[in-house]
Amino acid sequence: MKEEITLKPMTPEMYHAFFKEYQNDKDLFLDKNDFYEYQYDKANVKDRGFETQAEQLAIKYVFYELDIPVLYADTVLTNTRSQHVLEKVGFQFIDEDEKRKHYRIMRDEKFPI
Repeated sequence: MKEEITLKPMTPEMYHAFFKEYQNDKDLFLDKNDFYEYQYDKANVKDRGFETQAEQLAIKYVFYELDIPVLYADTVLTNTRSQHVLEKVGFQFIDEDEKRKHYRIMRDEKFPI
């Protein structure tokens, strides 16, 4: 049986627990001259479908609960796994620049009820 994920509202207790141990991403305060793109190790990534499920739930929420008809996303050029997931759930490639690929999904075209 495939594991499934769900979205649920954050409660004040959940926020407190999250931020009690939260540490800012050090890259947020990094001198931009020292910045480098993250490279992940494909050998250590396991495909269990969680990212796809989460993406689909988030899209449905934005489209049908928030009534937002268009979503945009981008990935760094080297993040082919994220690009695959975006395309798998219906995002269409728009263009790319020197660092990122840009995608769009429209509620009525690729993600009907």
